[in-house]
Amino acid sequence: MPITPAPRGNGLAMRVWALITAAARDHDVALAVVPVAGNLDEDSNLPPEVTLRSLAVNSSVLDVLNAFQGPLPDAVLAARLSLVPLAAAVADAADVPLLVDLDEDDVALNQALGRPEEAERFRRLAAEHLPRATLITVASSADVEPIAGRYGLGAGVTTVPNCVRIPARSRRVAPGAGRVIFLGNLTYPPNVDAARWLATDILEALPPDMSLDLVGQPDSAVEELAGPRVRVHGYVADLTGYYANADVAVAPLRFGAGTRIKVLEAFAHRVPVVTTPKGVQGLSVVDGVHALVAKDGPSFARAIERARQPDEGARLADAAYEWVAAHHDSDVVIGRLADVLARATVDAARARPGPDDVRPRAAAGLDVNDAEDGLVVYGATTGAVHHLNSTVAAVFVLCNGGLTVTDITEEIQKAFGLDAAPADEVARCLAGLRGSGLVE
Repeated sequence: MPITPAPRGNGLAMRVWALITAAARDHDVALAVVPVAGNLDEDSNLPPEVTLRSLAVNSSVLDVLNAFQGPLPDAVLAARLSLVPLAAAVADAADVPLLVDLDEDDVALNQALGRPEEAERFRRLAAEHLPRATLITVASSADVEPIAGRYGLGAGVTTVPNCVRIPARSRRVAPGAGRVIFLGNLTYPPNVDAARWLATDILEALPPDMSLDLVGQPDSAVEELAGPRVRVHGYVADLTGYYANADVAVAPLRFGAGTRIKVLEAFAHRVPVVTTPKGVQGLSVVDGVHALVAKDGPSFARAIERARQPDEGARLADAAYEWVAAHHDSDVVIGRLADVLARATVDAARARPGPDDVRPRAAAGLDVNDAEDGLVVYGATTGAVHHLNSTVAAVFVLCNGGLTVTDITEEIQKAFGLDAAPADEVARCLAGLRGSGLVE
């Protein structure tokens, strides 16, 4: 995972938290975080079935496998396209299904950002790895057809909506201080653009008694927006007080992909929302019923003033609360997601060859030499030197293309005089050998 999961705060952390919580319903979860954002010390509030390890950004397959003890996983789940190559390599080494949550369409996002080279890099990465995945999920139904069509995935892309915890309903009184709030990861380019548009064109069209709160880890362009009417707060773990003090929550997004989890969160806190069509893309939100949707700066400012009115704001907030509780409650979505993950894992396991069908074979072009405690194997094509301890060496020697995994396990049991067949240990040895490129 690219970030430490958390049930609140960063939108990506919230989605990853839902994924891991769902996976933990039916499985023990070995969670490897290769951090690109967030605070590693953050309280994740994860189920007890989850063991979390933080790994370096340049971690290898063996680093991931060696970070956890016990049997190999039943499946490997990756969040975001950037981590799919590592996850796919781990899944290949362990010979288990690959499950991928893309969240959003990175190709479309980078095209919208004017980054054609980055978009092409993501396209090539996805084209190489996604067809091998057993399950692919996205947050927005609007991303399903473009992604499936681009990579020839047919019906292989599933929508798993973002979700939020729903606070107990209570009567909310608008503060009346004219505070407009925009929350999100303020280093994410679509949010940076939205914050700048909001703090300039839109805010200037609002009455002088209205002000703006920007909440979320900011980049320098957002920090520079701070002024008499603009407060930049940075990352905040608990947003309850900020929502309580806001008259209107906004999501003035002009481009991006996926769905905006902070729109859902504002709905859950019963704060009236003003957004753009892009801000509610992929959601069945009705303009004028659940939120006010505006396409340009002047109409956006007028919509904020309308939502600020107590009766209108209360009407929108009540309808939005009922909608989000019905469609995006974390308890309901996580239950459905757990079913999706379990079904994909079971179906893939049934289709996968068993230990009596797989006959591992040592890779070609290896220079194998005896060592005091095992073997030293030199890869002529890679130039890598591998030191195998006695157990791994014994398994490697038996990978001759003639013995099945079951045969190898029985031979290891005999050689080491074990009472029980060491199936898990042999499986881990084979995974490490595959991950090192020594066994096919």
